[in-house]
Amino acid sequence: DSEMLRSTSLLQRSLRSFQPYYRSITNTNFERNELGIKHLDDLPTAKKFLGLVDLEILRWPTTKFHKLQQKKTNQLGDMYIFQPFFFSPKMVVISTPELFAELCAKEGKYPSRGPISVTLPKVRDILGFKEGIIFSEGTEWKRNRDPLSKRLLRPKFLAGYFPKLSVIAKNTVTDIIELKQAHKHDFAPIIKRIRLWTVMSSDYFAFHRMNEAKMTEELSQYFEAIDTIVRAFQEGQRRSLVEIIINKNHNELLGAFHSVVNYTRKQIQSASTSIREKDDHARMLEYLQNDTDFDEMEIIDTFISLLGAGVDTTTHTTQWFWYNLSRHPNVQDKLHDELHSVIGDSPVITAEHYNKLHYMKMCLEESMRVTPSVSTHSRVLTEDATIGGVNLPKNTHVIGDLYSMQLDERFWDNPLEFKPERWENRKEIDPFSFAQFGIGPRMCVGRRIAEAEMQLITAHLCMSYKIHLEKESDAKFDAIMR
Repeated sequence: DSEMLRSTSLLQRSLRSFQPYYRSITNTNFERNELGIKHLDDLPTAKKFLGLVDLEILRWPTTKFHKLQQKKTNQLGDMYIFQPFFFSPKMVVISTPELFAELCAKEGKYPSRGPISVTLPKVRDILGFKEGIIFSEGTEWKRNRDPLSKRLLRPKFLAGYFPKLSVIAKNTVTDIIELKQAHKHDFAPIIKRIRLWTVMSSDYFAFHRMNEAKMTEELSQYFEAIDTIVRAFQEGQRRSLVEIIINKNHNELLGAFHSVVNYTRKQIQSASTSIREKDDHARMLEYLQNDTDFDEMEIIDTFISLLGAGVDTTTHTTQWFWYNLSRHPNVQDKLHDELHSVIGDSPVITAEHYNKLHYMKMCLEESMRVTPSVSTHSRVLTEDATIGGVNLPKNTHVIGDLYSMQLDERFWDNPLEFKPERWENRKEIDPFSFAQFGIGPRMCVGRRIAEAEMQLITAHLCMSYKIHLEKESDAKFDAIMR
C-alpha cells in the first residue's frame, strides 16, 4: 500500500506542482548564437539584487533546487550563467542533449567533477584522508577509480552475488509487509527498514556476510551521519556569505564524518578477522587489500563511498519506483506477468533471471526519468572548449540540467506520462537526454549494484503483492543534488 509514502521527509514536492516550465524553441541557445553570442560573458544571467545576490537562491530550499534550475532555464534559455552571489564563480547551465553531448565529448581524459562542498574537503583533511574516489582529480582519480571499475562494472563479476542479494531483498519485503500491518499509515519504520536493506546489500557485496536485519543504535547514528554529509553536499550552492565566513556547519560535519569513519573501520576490522580463501566472487575487501596498492586509509575511504554513497539515492529512488508503479495498475499487471514468466517458482532470483527482466528495467528507467533522484551533472573544463558555439575558458564549471532535459517535450513525447514502453526502442532515445548515473569515464561506479538491488527488491514485492495508492495528492517530490 503506497499510501505509506506520505510521511517520509523525502517526499516534499506536490505532484500537482510537478509541471515542467516548457520553453519556446525560439529561446534556445542556437537562436541566441545567431545573434552573435560567442563568449562566456555574453550568456544571459539572472539579475542580482543591488548587484550582490540572486534573491531566488535564498527563497528555494536545497531540496527544490531542481525546480529553481528548471524555472531559470525557462526564463534564460538552454545555456545561461548561474551565479548566486557576486563573489561566486560563474557556472554555465546547459539543458539540451546536444549541449550535454558536447560537454561529455570535451571533458578530457580525466573528467573533473569540480567543487562539491565548501567544508567537506577540509573535514576530510583534518581526519587524515586523501581526496579519494569522489574528490580526487586527474591521475589520482584514475588510480582510485580503475580498481573499482574492473570489478563493479563487470556483469560477470556481479552475477555470483545475485542469489544472496535476492534473499536479502526477499526478507526485506517480508519485514516491510509486517511493518505495514503493524504501523498502518506510519511509514517511518518502513523507511528505516528500506535504508537498512541498502546497507545489508552493500555489506554482503563488500564483506560476503549476511548481517541480522536489526536497526542498532550504531546503525542509527551512521544513518544520521550520512544525512548530515548529504546536506553538506546539497547546501553548498546556497550558503550565505556569513555562513561561509563563520564555517557554520564545520563541527557538525566533522562529527558526522568521524562517525562514518569509525563505523566503516569497525566493519572492515570485523570482516578482516574472517578472511577466507578467494574464489571468483571474493570479497571486495580482500581484493583491495591484496590486489591494489591502497593503504589502510584509502581502503576505509573506498568503503565509505561504497557503503554510504548509495544509502540516500537508492532508498529515495526505490520509494519513487514503488510510488510510480502504484499509480499505474496496468504497468504493475504487465510487470507481474513478466516476473512470473521469467522467475516462476524459484525461491531466489539469479543473474540469469535478472538478465531476462526487460520490462522491469524499462519500468525502473522510466521511474528515474519522471522522478529523478539526481538533478544535475557537474563538470569543470580541463582545457578551453567551445560548447554550443560559445567559447568557454579552462576551469569553467558546467552544470548539465538533467531534470529539465528529462521532462522536456522537445525530447520526450508526453514527458509527464509514466510510460515504460517508450524504452522498448532505445535507438529512438537520445542517450544524452537521460543520465541518472552519469555518462563517460566518471559515471557512477556503483551503477550496476544499485540497479540490481532496486530491481531485486521490487521483483520480490510485485511477485506477491500489488502496490495500491490511496491518496495521490499527499505524495510530494524532491530531488537529491549531485
